[in-house]
Amino acid sequence: MAMKMTFINRMVNGIYLSVIALMFVSCGSSQGKFMKRTKQNANADSIRKAVAPLFLKYRYDGNSQSASDVPISAIPEQISSLPLFTFLPKGEAPVLASWVSTNGNALLFYIGSGFGHWGIAVCKDENSHELDNTPSYSYWTNGIYFYDGP
Repeated sequence: MAMKMTFINRMVNGIYLSVIALMFVSCGSSQGKFMKRTKQNANADSIRKAVAPLFLKYRYDGNSQSASDVPISAIPEQISSLPLFTFLPKGEAPVLASWVSTNGNALLFYIGSGFGHWGIAVCKDENSHELDNTPSYSYWTNGIYFYDGP
């Protein structure tokens, strides 16, 4: 009887792991599709212009502990309406913003769940390469990176 239960437990665990793996593959491919749409449809200069006032109004104090360092209400529509964020129903998961770097030179706009987070990081200086070698960030254009991480 114990051997039969062990076999059943292994089968159930295998099914759960298969479902979780399928969810990761599905989410990843969807995010990639929306990253591509963002590259095709969004203008990097308008993203930088929309984010620039946030660097002046909200300053990194070196001791950030909050989930969103910039209030959700202050995140520009040009950011929250990017194709990268629009595959979730509006209001289901708000776009959050946090400082990426310890010197306050980059803001990360992101959404996500227990399966991961994704978003876009915008550097204060468009010539910054601060995130070039940072895990989970991939270069889009000068001073703007896609984020796909924990």
